[in-house]
Amino acid sequence: MTLFLLASLPQFVRPDSADPHARMWLPGMVFLVLGALLDVGRAFVGGAPSRWLRRRPRAVPRRHRVVGGVYLTLGVLGAAAALPVGP
Repeated sequence: MTLFLLASLPQFVRPDSADPHARMWLPGMVFLVLGALLDVGRAFVGGAPSRWLRRRPRAVPRRHRVVGGVYLTLGVLGAAAALPVGP
C-alpha cells in the first residue's frame, strides 16, 4: 500500500505549489490514520468469533470445510473470469 500511495499521490499535488512535500503529508496521514482505525476495528470484530470457535473444538472441521469451500469458489470464479468470452 505504501508503494501504491507513493506512486499515485504525487499526481494530485501541483509541483509549482508553495510546498509540495507538505501538501503530500496531509493525504498521507489521512490514509495512515484511516488504515490503522480499520485494522483495529477488524481486530476487535474478529476477536469475538475467534473466542467462540476456540471454545468449540467440534466446529474446527466444519470451519475447515467452509474455508476450503470459499477458496475453491474463489478459484473457480477466477478461472471462469479468465476464460475467453464469445467466438
